[in-house]
Amino acid sequence: PNRESRVGLSATEKDAFGMPRAEVKLAFLEADLESIVASHTLFVNQFRARNLGEITYNEEGLRLYLRKRITAYNSASHNIGTTRMSKDPQTGVVDQHAKVHGVSNLYVAGSSVFPTGGHANPTLTIVAHALLLADHLKKLE
Repeated sequence: PNRESRVGLSATEKDAFGMPRAEVKLAFLEADLESIVASHTLFVNQFRARNLGEITYNEEGLRLYLRKRITAYNSASHNIGTTRMSKDPQTGVVDQHAKVHGVSNLYVAGSSVFPTGGHANPTLTIVAHALLLADHLKKLE
């Protein structure tokens, strides 16, 4: 997670209901880029070691591609971690049961509770978490 990434409210733009629009500021670290490169390299090496076929792969080419992509990254992408899960209210918005710290009956479901994100497509993890949350809420009845 990068502390420079933020979701806030616009001081100037309003939505159709006159409410401030959300503004998303995404900031990436070199470690974000390098973790993607390392994952791809690991995959390619394992693929080759098992003689599963040939992959044309260039680490520097991937780095250049990723650097270009992160400059155009937008809020239509998979935003994760805006209401992070943590036992400590100082470092997260929700507890281990996705209940908002300090609020007795407010829970959050979705990828916003993930403390960090993977490379792509969080849907399966979102569904799994929603099922866990549903089970927890049923026990509260």
